Amino acid sequence: MILMLSVAIAGVPDGEPFLVASAHFGEANPDARGAAEALNGVSADVAVITGCSKASLAEETLGVGGLRLLADGRDPTPAGICLVGRVEGDTAVVPAPWSADCSGPLVVGRFVSGSVSFVVIGGHLPSRLPACGRGGAVAVAALGALIEGGRLKAAFGPGQPGDAVILAGNLNTSGRELVPLTTAGLADAAGPRPPATWHAGPVGLALDHVMGPAGWSVERSSTFELPGSSHRGVVAGFFAE
Repeated sequence: MILMLSVAIAGVPDGEPFLVASAHFGEANPDARGAAEALNGVSADVAVITGCSKASLAEETLGVGGLRLLADGRDPTPAGICLVGRVEGDTAVVPAPWSADCSGPLVVGRFVSGSVSFVVIGGHLPSRLPACGRGGAVAVAALGALIEGGRLKAAFGPGQPGDAVILAGNLNTSGRELVPLTTAGLADAAGPRPPATWHAGPVGLALDHVMGPAGWSVERSSTFELPGSSHRGVVAGFFAE
């Protein structure tokens, strides 16, 4: 039986998926309004914004399309992160559960629809720059340790043990580097070969992800342009099974 994440929390029509997006704005985005308009254009119910600062995310700009700031982790460094959405839930900015260079906080939102409870965890993990050392690998391993079978093993922020997990953000991670998360029961909404979201010349990497419990049905997984950003956004719709 399929349980739709819908009406009780988000006002989503029956039979429609719950849409989650990841959007890396960049802390000094020169076209912050354009990025906000692009994010509003994908009609996400919840979105994780990485590279989130007061310069790159102005609430009055964001609200034009109906999104609201749910968890405010704006920061003038690349570690800034926010959770925005059109839903009601219990949300918080949570310190990273690991110690590594270039680490910032996470955003966590807990939502309930009927008998289905789930958390959206948003992260901007340490980059591949030499200054960050192995911070990215440490972060991915720590996130994987929180999850078993696609669900939280213990309370985390507002999340409760047994809550299904949707993980989104600029994970600065691709391919085999995601193994600790797939071993924990998560699957990339875009499939085993997600499209590149960041390019350096001819080289493209899938660094931005939306992941959910393996076995959940996914609809409308795609990337989208983010004006002023060096990354493309990602959006995916989930049905809980």
